[in-house]
Amino acid sequence: MHRFLDHRAKFWVSVASSENTLEEYAAEDRTIYVQPLPLTDAQARELALRLAHDTAPENRFYIYDHFLDNCTTRLRDQSTRSPRRAARRRDVPYGPTWRDFVRRGFSAEPGLLALSELLLGRFMDQHPTRWQAMFHPDVLREIVGAHFRVPPLVIAERGGPPVDGPPLRGRAFLVWLAILLAAVSGFLVAIGHR
Repeated sequence: MHRFLDHRAKFWVSVASSENTLEEYAAEDRTIYVQPLPLTDAQARELALRLAHDTAPENRFYIYDHFLDNCTTRLRDQSTRSPRRAARRRDVPYGPTWRDFVRRGFSAEPGLLALSELLLGRFMDQHPTRWQAMFHPDVLREIVGAHFRVPPLVIAERGGPPVDGPPLRGRAFLVWLAILLAAVSGFLVAIGHR
């Protein structure tokens, strides 16, 4: 966890068959989208070569950053150049703040939500640009689909309750914050007695 928070967690690009991936995601009760890209044969070959480059043993490892270098930004960066140019031409602030994205992502994890509120600085209250916001799969899907005027296809629908819930508010947030502060204080006291 420390390496993750310190931006030193090493991740890797892996390859799996589409059948295995779809089975795994369906078993995890995820909604699965397919985004058609109207590419020429030459564009499709070029994209396949760029993706293959990232899976080579010497290129597959990278230092993970949730906002700047994750599995979605890697798809964004390797996608065709026209959506990138289109997104950058309109490189204006995009809707939610960074903190809004974090709150939405951790809405079902009160402990992580409280921890993120303590650890994340003022930078998180800024709005990412459209290009930066494409770190999030929903935003990437929205922008790429709009650019190509081809909506994504839903091939599997999540059966469980929505993952995104309302953010913690009021007493629930304060209780989790108090628990977290007590845990951090206990940890700091334990370290001080070594």
